[in-house]
Amino acid sequence: MATGRAVFLDTSIQIDRLVGSADMKRKIALRVEEYDVATSGLTVRLEFRRRLLKEAEYLLLLLEEKGTVTAVQRHLQEVLTARHSRKLMISLAVLNTWFESGGDLDATDRAREYLRFLLLLGEDQVFAGVEVGDDGACGCGRASVRELTAYRKYDFGIQKCSKARECDVEPFLAKHREKIKRVVAAIDDLPQAKRTEELARTRRFFADWLRTGVARSADPCTQVGDALICVESARSTSVYSKNRRESSVLCAALGQEFVFRPKNPKHEDVVCPAGDEAWDERLASFGA
Repeated sequence: MATGRAVFLDTSIQIDRLVGSADMKRKIALRVEEYDVATSGLTVRLEFRRRLLKEAEYLLLLLEEKGTVTAVQRHLQEVLTARHSRKLMISLAVLNTWFESGGDLDATDRAREYLRFLLLLGEDQVFAGVEVGDDGACGCGRASVRELTAYRKYDFGIQKCSKARECDVEPFLAKHREKIKRVVAAIDDLPQAKRTEELARTRRFFADWLRTGVARSADPCTQVGDALICVESARSTSVYSKNRRESSVLCAALGQEFVFRPKNPKHEDVVCPAGDEAWDERLASFGA
């Protein structure tokens, strides 16, 4: 593992490094350059495929069905509801990135080629130069997307720990038992208003594992990804994320610097140094 100041890039940052606006990509790149090494985890790789590349496949199949990019945009706006907010947000980010790319081919052909590029090469591109520990929690994260039928059918590999032939989640957690205890204690100390559903799920999963030693059957990489990513990040001095409510709590518990990337690219990063008691004040302008 590389030495020096290490920043852990979570799923939200890795997605924006590939399909964020030009201004967002520039600000993220400048921030990452401040560190000696950029790191990430196998759970992040799995989430990257599930959150971004699955949407690229969805858009590619939708493009085949609707015939034009305009028809795809109309479908997204008319059919996806608030219940699908993440799907809509990522789908629009992908399309916006494609629009910015330009090119000489017909618009629909360009969109098809771009979406296929994301599926086949997007993960390699965004994780190039990022150190991903192979001792991570998620065996499913070692897979990669395979094209079965061009533009139509893709294999994303095993998506659940309980079905994977090789999964190291339980020995991985065992190596970090004391850190996990600190996270559980930190969540227990939170006032109820700050204990989000995601933090409550993380606490339940960790408490159950501490009691039973069983994790794999719970499919944690898909059910409590934040919990595994928290432990995977523990080897890095800093965590870079757009996830403010949960990541700030988890970083504080592990004594890490937390760097918050606001969704609006016009805003600057908020840096919360390790051990600083003014995190709430620094992050207050972004809501409760």
